[in-house]
Amino acid sequence: MDVEGKRLAEIVKGTHKRLRKRCRQGEDEDEVWKDHIQHEDVLRSYASAMHRLATNHWESTQVNTSRVTWVNNAVIQYYQKGEMTRVTQKELRKLTHLGLEMECDTSDGCLQKEYNKLQLLDVGSCYNPFSVYEHYEVTAIDLYPAQPSVKQCDFLDVEIAEEATLVKDKGKKNSKENSESESSLEAVETTASEIAKNDVDEVINFVEKEQKSTPNSKSNEKIDTDLDTAENVTSISKGESDADVKEKECEEMNKKSDQSNSIRFLRKGFFDVVVFCLLLEYIPSPKQRFLCCEKAYNLLKPNGLLCIITPDSKHQNANVHLYKLWKITLGFLGFSRVKYEKLTHFHGMVFRKGLCKKAWELDADRELSNIRNTNVKSRFETISYDKIKFEMYIPQDFQELSDSDEEVPEKCPKLS
Repeated sequence: MDVEGKRLAEIVKGTHKRLRKRCRQGEDEDEVWKDHIQHEDVLRSYASAMHRLATNHWESTQVNTSRVTWVNNAVIQYYQKGEMTRVTQKELRKLTHLGLEMECDTSDGCLQKEYNKLQLLDVGSCYNPFSVYEHYEVTAIDLYPAQPSVKQCDFLDVEIAEEATLVKDKGKKNSKENSESESSLEAVETTASEIAKNDVDEVINFVEKEQKSTPNSKSNEKIDTDLDTAENVTSISKGESDADVKEKECEEMNKKSDQSNSIRFLRKGFFDVVVFCLLLEYIPSPKQRFLCCEKAYNLLKPNGLLCIITPDSKHQNANVHLYKLWKITLGFLGFSRVKYEKLTHFHGMVFRKGLCKKAWELDADRELSNIRNTNVKSRFETISYDKIKFEMYIPQDFQELSDSDEEVPEKCPKLS
């Protein structure tokens, strides 16, 4: 990376480090964050640095290892190539073995989905890189958007409601009327096709068969506690999404304004995919990172995916203990990990919102009991396993305050 790239990387890493330092020195984490988002100059500098790093300094001919390509491939594998069908059947066998029932049925749409486009929420998007894919309806949010298509939003503060409200500030701060008018968009849950009809029929028939069996019947079949890693993928077909007349009218009205949009509410159970790309490193405290993941869980539909990209240029086993703990923590939320891959400069992980939270809580509790007795590197010995249910740690949490953070690789494939 050239001198300019290193300077931009230091802006990003320096921002992260200052926030974590304040929390580690005893300041209230919520107050640290609230203070941070009030400094528009800092947000602008950070957003500009990330945007320029992604578009000018992380270019590579190895597009298959870019973070956006990696996420897109994983999503297609799951929704288009039969992975959702497979893991759903596997979870249903698991529930039968445990004597548990799924928390939705086929009428809820958690199995029989016929979508044209996938609803994707890109958190900390900056410049909306997923907009290039026609098979997504993207909601891109960031503290300080670098593109008009990205909506201003503080994900830690955003409210979750039954209906999402898109808030548009239309007045100027110093206008004579000193007023702002807001227009709301009801986020309409569109239908879109991710599974071929044969796959849908296969799952529905499997569900009906399983539901007819006795829930507490014993089986000698070995039930796996985790879902297998997905494989390489291709592409998803383009489709058109239906829109409510009222939503269209609001969108047309919003287009007439030059003011940027901000989002204050997001709709519960609305999204098929939530993406955290280089997000958790920005969030200063373990508790706040957990809250982000909890919020993602509530925003996802059953069977929806949380895709996490976290930077790490070290060898795969250097921080593997922390990522095992992520799997456990997210298991207590009701997620199961369906894909994990360590590339040269980042870890890619995909977690699926299960159909029965209790089943994955049981797995997480057992795995936590086992990991308590595991020998770990000395720098991780300070981890309190009693807090794992509501905290998420990153490698930078265990660096000395004077250490340099390895968060933004100096030389890496395109991560955008």
